[in-house]
Formats: sequence, structure tokens, C-alpha cells
Amino acid sequence: MTSDERQQAICDSAITEFGRLGFYGSTTAAIAHGAGCSEPMIYKHFHDKKHLLRAALARSEQLAEADIDAALDAEDPLAGWLAYIEHGDLTRYHRMVCMRMLCATFPDGSDLQEHLRAGNERLLGRFSRALQRIDTREHERRAELDPDQLGWLWLGVTLAGAYGAAIDSPDRFRQTLQTGGRVLTLVLSPKGAT
Repeated sequence: MTSDERQQAICDSAITEFGRLGFYGSTTAAIAHGAGCSEPMIYKHFHDKKHLLRAALARSEQLAEADIDAALDAEDPLAGWLAYIEHGDLTRYHRMVCMRMLCATFPDGSDLQEHLRAGNERLLGRFSRALQRIDTREHERRAELDPDQLGWLWLGVTLAGAYGAAIDSPDRFRQTLQTGGRVLTLVLSPKGAT
């Protein structure tokens, strides 16, 4: 295994462990076990557990954003997005949202907070650009609806879905996103619909 592959394996294991037990409940021993390496190997790649958390957050974003881009890059971004939340594998998206929620608990002013702000800008920008690309021959977006604000609304939907999955059922993430997708469809109603 190359050094990069080992780092990715450690980050993937950390994403799972942090998602299950949080930052303080997770141990580097369990993360090493999940990655198939020794605990000292983690410290060969990462200074400390917080550095590993930041790398795991970046890895979760990289994986989820690839899925998000694939859905939104469809010829019809709305149809691509709705198909993704209806039938796609939402595991990486859900894990990214959980990692972001975990990192948001660290004090303001930390490097994690700045990373989260930059991630929000990326995600909101993707969503806003996709809304602006929706075929205006088939859909009309109400003029008073700002694509950036719709992006923030979608962020709220994903947070609600992750919260529901944590306290109720793992299926709650998809169900909440599907409901959000139906609301989005209503907002971007087909032309001629009332």
C-alpha cells in the first residue's frame, strides 16, 4: 500500500469511528484497527488526533462532493439531483454532513471553523450554479427566490436529515432529503403549473 493509500484508509476509518463515537469517544487504536495498520502508523501520517479529524473531514468532503457534482452536472440539474436523492448511494453525503456537524462543535476561531466556512462556500456555490442552469424553458424559478438562499435552505434540510438519522432511523436521512426534493420541485414548478 502506498503512503497516500494508507492515509486514505486511515481517514476512511476515522470517518467511520468519528461518526459512530464522536471525536472524544473514538480512539486511535480503533481507527488503526479499521484501517488495517498499527496505531504508530497513524502518527506517522498525522501529528495528532485533531489533525486526523481535519484530514478525515477533507476526505469526506472530497468523496461526497464528487457524488454531488455528478448529480448536479446532469443536463437537467434538478432531475439529476432528484434522481440522486431518490436512488443514489447517499452514504458518503451523509458521512460528510455528520463530519461537518462534529467539526462545528469545536470553538470558533479554530482552523476547523475556517475549513467549514470554505466548504459551505463550495457547496452553496455548486447548488446556486445548478439552480441557475435549470432549463428555463421547462421550469420557472420565482423571481423572489434567491438561489443562494435556496442553497442555505438545502443545507438546513441535510442537517435535519442527519439529525433524524442519528436519533430515529438511518433511513431518515434519505427520507428528509426526498421531502426536501419535493419542496424544491414545487419551488421550481414546471411552466404553466399553478
